[in-house]
Parts: sequence; C-alpha cells; structure tokens
Amino acid sequence: MSLGLRIRQLRQSRGLTQQQLGSPDLSKSFISLVERDRTRPSVATLVFLARRLGTSVDALLGQEGHMPETAAASLLALSDDATRKRDVATAAKLLDAAMFLG
Repeated sequence: MSLGLRIRQLRQSRGLTQQQLGSPDLSKSFISLVERDRTRPSVATLVFLARRLGTSVDALLGQEGHMPETAAASLLALSDDATRKRDVATAAKLLDAAMFLG
C-alpha cells in the first residue's frame, strides 16, 4: 500500500477532511497531492501528519512490524532523531536512504 493511500485511509477513519488534516500548516490541495502520491512529503511534514493522525512516521511509511535491526529501520530511527533535533536536512537524507532500501 502506498504512503498516500495509508494517509487517506487513516484520515478517513478518523473522520477528518483534507482541510482539517492539514490545517493550519498544509493546504487541502497539498494533502490531496500527497494522498494521490503526486508529491512526497518532507520529513517535517510526515511528522506533522503522523501527529495529526495519531500514529507514527513508521506506520505512515509502512515500516511497522519490521525487525528493528534492518538497515531501513535504523535509518528511520536516525531520521526521527534528527527531526526531533530540528535537523531537517539530515533527517530528509536519512529518510530518502531508508525509502530507497525499502
């Protein structure tokens, strides 16, 4: 299942509109693009969406349940740490690497 579809399903299951999910930081049209997999959100946006949807970034990325010692999971954990430290550039690079590894 794609990232966009996971976000759409979670949003709908929580009874949120695209505008409610994105407000106040993200537009309805941006949420629509993400849900249709027309754009890939930044790490900061993934964190925002995960919080709004009451889930984790791992769950949004479909990484829940994978063994924590895998390279992709390790990169995701490092990306989350970088995001918490507000080092968005590093977090984005780590996330890209994790997504490449699958």
